[in-house]
Amino acid sequence: MWHDAVYRLLDVTSAIDAEAGQEVQALEWRWRVSVPAAVREWVVGDWRYWKAGKHIDYAPNTATLRQLAPTGREARFLVIDEDGQGCCAFVVAVDEGDDPPVYLIGPDDTAAESRSLHARSFTEYALATVWDSKQHEDGGGRWAFSRALPPGALPWLGERLQRLPRTFGWAGNRPCEVVHRFTGRADVLLAVSGDEIHHSHVNGADRAFVEQIADLSR
Repeated sequence: MWHDAVYRLLDVTSAIDAEAGQEVQALEWRWRVSVPAAVREWVVGDWRYWKAGKHIDYAPNTATLRQLAPTGREARFLVIDEDGQGCCAFVVAVDEGDDPPVYLIGPDDTAAESRSLHARSFTEYALATVWDSKQHEDGGGRWAFSRALPPGALPWLGERLQRLPRTFGWAGNRPCEVVHRFTGRADVLLAVSGDEIHHSHVNGADRAFVEQIADLSR
């Protein structure tokens, strides 16, 4: 399965919504394209089953999927999601493999000319999206905003925690250079541009370790 890492994170078993699968087939016939395999598995997942009583902010479905343009070379791009503030959209190309990169484009871009890399693969995009959602869902933790990134902070975290996929260009509700994610003894999110941390979140059961990490961004 393409999204095994997401299923493990949510502690659920994958399930397919048969009706959604039929909807994707109809869209493929209408658009004359094949939806990449990783994207297909994502949008046909039965999230009524996956959520299992949890409250995940992001629930993918076929309603989020549309063609960027009906004709021309732009038709090879599919919009998979849009920022809720109308600032940007996220697209994949149908001819870049089963697990394609995810690109960020401007809100009025109908040709994907402004595209920049957001995630190196769709599976990394999906995992990062759900992991970020859980940081809000689980509550607690320490948030911080507009702090300097201390020299050596990222290698220090990388030596002590497991690195998760990075995303680029956008951090929830604002532009940023890169979002770093770490997990293990603590969950750590850092939205960074240059040597500035736009926002950070640290959470974990080892309170002393969490405080040690929080001190990095003070």
